Amino acid sequence: MSRAPAVWYAAVGLAAVSAIVHLLLGLDGVFDVLAGGTFELRPALFVLAAALVTGLVYAIVRTDLPRRPLYAAGAILMAAHVVAYADWHAFGVTESVLGLEDAGHGHEHESHGHDNHGHDDDHDHGHEGSALEILFEHLRDDPIALATKSAETVAAGAFAWLTYRNGKR
Repeated sequence: MSRAPAVWYAAVGLAAVSAIVHLLLGLDGVFDVLAGGTFELRPALFVLAAALVTGLVYAIVRTDLPRRPLYAAGAILMAAHVVAYADWHAFGVTESVLGLEDAGHGHEHESHGHDNHGHDDDHDHGHEGSALEILFEHLRDDPIALATKSAETVAAGAFAWLTYRNGKR
């Protein structure tokens, strides 16, 4: 195996952090549903996201598949995590397109914005200001989300750089 650049380690490591956080939060939500809680789609999506990132990291680290498409997939997947968070907490485009505004899922938060237990603040979040202000307020108030979204943003950039730079490990 050739010596990988530091940006490769950063991309793979930060993607793994994202997978671990999403897996833990997703399983927590799944266990709550199994214990009699109200069904919500987000925990299952978190577990799915963790599985996708884990598969990608495995393919990058342990297979001989062409690097460039894997790095491009990593950039897209990590960026998609950040965009999905922003959409869920501030923009609401997906909910509008899919007609989920009145589906009773709410935007629940507890100690961190990924959690789905606690108060239901409806889609307007009870916040004043633009969608970006609401997004930054969520990140400011949620250290886990801030760390995870920061890791995913840096990983997306690192994967994009690897894709552009050489596409090989």
